Amino acid sequence: MPSFPGRVCASCGKTYTAHRKDQKCCSRTCTGAYRRAQTPKKYKACAHCGELFEIPNGGGKSRKAAAMFCSRDCVRDGHGWRAPVEHICDQCGETFTAPVKDEAKHRFCSTTCADAHRGSGKVSKPCANCGEIFTSSPCRADEQTCSRECASAWYVRDRSKGWQGGVVDQNGRKFRRIDRDGYAAKYEGEHRLAAERVIGRKMKRGEVVLCIDGNNDNFAAENLYMLPSQKEFGLVKMGTLPWPTESNLATYRERGYVRPDVVIVLHEWTNGKRMNAKGNRHIRRHPQADEIIIRRRAGASVRDLARDFGTSMSTMAATVRNRL
Repeated sequence: MPSFPGRVCASCGKTYTAHRKDQKCCSRTCTGAYRRAQTPKKYKACAHCGELFEIPNGGGKSRKAAAMFCSRDCVRDGHGWRAPVEHICDQCGETFTAPVKDEAKHRFCSTTCADAHRGSGKVSKPCANCGEIFTSSPCRADEQTCSRECASAWYVRDRSKGWQGGVVDQNGRKFRRIDRDGYAAKYEGEHRLAAERVIGRKMKRGEVVLCIDGNNDNFAAENLYMLPSQKEFGLVKMGTLPWPTESNLATYRERGYVRPDVVIVLHEWTNGKRMNAKGNRHIRRHPQADEIIIRRRAGASVRDLARDFGTSMSTMAATVRNRL
């Protein structure tokens, strides 16, 4: 390796043997000192006292962000810290120092003393649900139950924060909570409760109550219509039976449900044919139309007719609509 003896170090002034033509210093330490000496010094105003101080030489971002204060005292005062002061531990009574903003936060000298102090303030009291004695810390003084199971059993109805009077909305209708001894609570529709008060008995399972004006919040007796089964409700909903116009609760208590005439659209036929209104083709009357009309007026559903006459439900629905 070539050598260049007799060089003088640009930093410390010692004579040394260089290994490159452009080598100026004898070691890495001198090289760093030489580069720092060549870098122009920069000054910055202290963020607290405003005095100028020299920023340490260094590359990149640290020259702008690293130094904000000129001394440790300015750091403490600028951040609002106080000088370390002595405190007396509330648990063990020993003296300790703590350099913090808020002196009141340092009540204990260690986490051990803090945990011991929390445990010493616990109180014993009976569970509001099961009656067993349990301990509770001062920060949970309003706790009344000993476990989650007891809390679930105790915080119900008006004891629960989410209690809304026992009324909930389900599918556009209001249902009221009804508690029964020995059973879980159930919800019953307000419209059904109103109907029970008029007919003087509990409604049976499957019986349906309609609001005549379509307003599910109108529980007036003259606005309620009672049906004996879901089947009758389906006939009314699909238009097979006419939508009620007046209440039947007063007569329902005495003589029960009286089915109105079934709505059947009968067409005029010429030699068993008629012209389709949507096209230029003829429609033939169903060969068993008279029997279907009798069965339909008796309350047979489209499903029952399709099963008895051996067709699909869509075909029978089209027959009832166009071929009678």
